[in-house]
Amino acid sequence: MHPTAVISGFRRAARDACAFVRDELAIPVSSLGDDALAAVARTSMSSKVIGGGGRTTEHFAALLVDAVKAVRTERVEGGGASSSSTVVVKYPVSAVTVLKARGGSLLDSQLIRGVALNLGKAAAGMPSRVGVGGGSVGEKKDGEKARGGDGGKSVARIACLDVNLQKARMHLGVQVLITDPAQLEAIRAREADIAKERVAAILAAGANVVLTTKGIDDLCLKYFVEAGVMAARRVPKDALRRVAKATGATLVTSLADEEGGEAFDASCLGTADAVVEENVAGDDIIVVRGGHGGKKRRKEAAEALAAASAASNGGGGDVSAAAAAAAATAGDDEEDDDVFAEGGGATLLLRGANDYLLDEAERAAHDAMCVVRRVLESGSVVPGGGAAEAAISVFLERGTPSLAPREQLAVAEAAEAVLAVPRALASNAARDGADLVAKLRAYHFKAQKAAEDKKAGKSGEEIERDLLLGRCGLDLERGLVRDSVAAGVLEPAGGKVSALRFAAEAAITILRIDDLIRVEPAGDEQ
Repeated sequence: MHPTAVISGFRRAARDACAFVRDELAIPVSSLGDDALAAVARTSMSSKVIGGGGRTTEHFAALLVDAVKAVRTERVEGGGASSSSTVVVKYPVSAVTVLKARGGSLLDSQLIRGVALNLGKAAAGMPSRVGVGGGSVGEKKDGEKARGGDGGKSVARIACLDVNLQKARMHLGVQVLITDPAQLEAIRAREADIAKERVAAILAAGANVVLTTKGIDDLCLKYFVEAGVMAARRVPKDALRRVAKATGATLVTSLADEEGGEAFDASCLGTADAVVEENVAGDDIIVVRGGHGGKKRRKEAAEALAAASAASNGGGGDVSAAAAAAAATAGDDEEDDDVFAEGGGATLLLRGANDYLLDEAERAAHDAMCVVRRVLESGSVVPGGGAAEAAISVFLERGTPSLAPREQLAVAEAAEAVLAVPRALASNAARDGADLVAKLRAYHFKAQKAAEDKKAGKSGEEIERDLLLGRCGLDLERGLVRDSVAAGVLEPAGGKVSALRFAAEAAITILRIDDLIRVEPAGDEQ
């Protein structure tokens, strides 16, 4: 048979299978509730270190679902006009910060609302809380209020710096010739004044939290303590970028202005409900709660869209699609998937006995969160345990009689190919794959026949009972066929559709190659 006929059949099979998954197999997540999301997380973790079942698995499943929901993000996409633009909801897993702390058990792991930094404030005299519940007022160790407070009504105004806040020193190789000892003292005083002016510029902009990737010397710390400002030094740059995105701050790499001096613009400040220093697992961490980065982003997008609309209506010309798209996504950058919502992100604190356990838990948690994200973004799930593949195989085989003879053969081969998934599952569990897959196919055949009878107007208890067989998948622990939905074995519908498309395109790509593709056997098999 010519490859063109095979390609046509494979394309037909992939298109029909994807439509069948979306229209017949997919179950809306809204109809199942949060338990379905937890079940999806458990399914993803089933073969990993935190997926052995029991309290640990249940604890992590609920934890990871909450973590993904905490980074919910809304983004405007489409044309510039409000009628043509749409709001797309995303759940960027990269916005979930992971901190690992040795000690305790996996059950001690917790979710922290906000972006957490694995370090404490730079000086003991600084406030431990800034913002809601503390304002620029912090509790000192002796219970005295830090100066500059407003009764806890203000927000945290955060400066994110990649700047050294230390006494200025001459660059290597620079020489200054002096003739009078007083000149030396003047140089030293000027070096101190430069650091003081930098701090004064930051404070004048309204900052009450200062985070920098570099150092802060004792002189600058003194000024911050006197002003009632919380400061942290040696913040990892990646962590600081997260804080900047969560709060809407601009990461400042230099204080130099166009006139040759130094200044700090108040527009570079980010805002959050509170910045709090907490002690977790014996270590001090700084948590940025309720970042306003999402609000700032949507405000900028709305202003850009309004400006584009005004230019279109009053300027006598239309705004181009590119300009409208740029306006709708104001504030985007190359890390578009790492945009924070109003909640300001979340931090997953993992506890464990050793580094190996923590590393494995981090990998398992990331995989589970990616699956939960896919479910939330697609909005639907399909039964797992080979149920979807068996249903697709039966559906394709039942539809082949209506096709052309050559196309029938290609579609039949595609129907047989998808059964490789349940067969592999059974084989990996040391079960009789032939018997289990045959029983699974029989159940799905009855379910699809019952669905056709119901569409034809028939009813009855037997039909309703047979319809439930379409949710059956493999129970490999007991070697049985069971209701995968009731058992909580679920998969994202979007992932299943993507897998079908990619598999079909991979097969078609190979068929289009004219030359022979030969894989040499391994050395032991020659």
